[in-house]
Amino acid sequence: MSGSSTGMALVACALALPACGQVVNVDARHYGYAFPTDPAPQIGQLIVPISNAPDGRLKQLALPAGTYEVSNAAGLPGADPGFVAWNYSAGWVWSIVICDDVTRRVVFYADAGGVRGSAVEIANDPAVQNVRGTFTLASATTIDLMIRDYFLPDNQGGVAVLISRVCAADYNGDGFVDFFDYADFSEDFETGDLRADFNGDGFIDFFDYADFSQAFEGGC
Repeated sequence: MSGSSTGMALVACALALPACGQVVNVDARHYGYAFPTDPAPQIGQLIVPISNAPDGRLKQLALPAGTYEVSNAAGLPGADPGFVAWNYSAGWVWSIVICDDVTRRVVFYADAGGVRGSAVEIANDPAVQNVRGTFTLASATTIDLMIRDYFLPDNQGGVAVLISRVCAADYNGDGFVDFFDYADFSEDFETGDLRADFNGDGFIDFFDYADFSQAFEGGC
């Protein structure tokens, strides 16, 4: 992670978040943040995103208020097959940094696997394959996604991440809330816990649409 960055005008290019989440491909040659990148960024830290993309734009995603999960998207539809790790002068690594575009404060950071000799080696590390964490936005926010580096021209590869909204009614953790997913609601039936009773009528049943409309409208 050596060298220096050059200033440029940055233009926002926001993506919308589909109901089932969004795979975002972060090219290590294009998206990072300004020196210094050591030590590792902390939540709330002020950073300056940089772009070396041909269009000069940052890698962004526009999100409504809520809690979101970040996970490794390698192998999922829409993920760039070459973005399983990224390389700089010292070797292959896996990291992702996310900040609020307005405040430039870090809202999420994850890395795993250390430094390896090849992309395949780090991609096969269970810690990398199972990267998973969450962040919460108090209001509608555009986030910037990048890797942890400030000199981008000598990089290779990148990372693909899945950004998914966390839904309180998804008890079985499969990312879906639907009328036919019994496991989502079995905890309620067995324990009497009515956390999924969004309309407050005291019932959770397959025919009570109002119980689930909040989840559907919220993108879960």
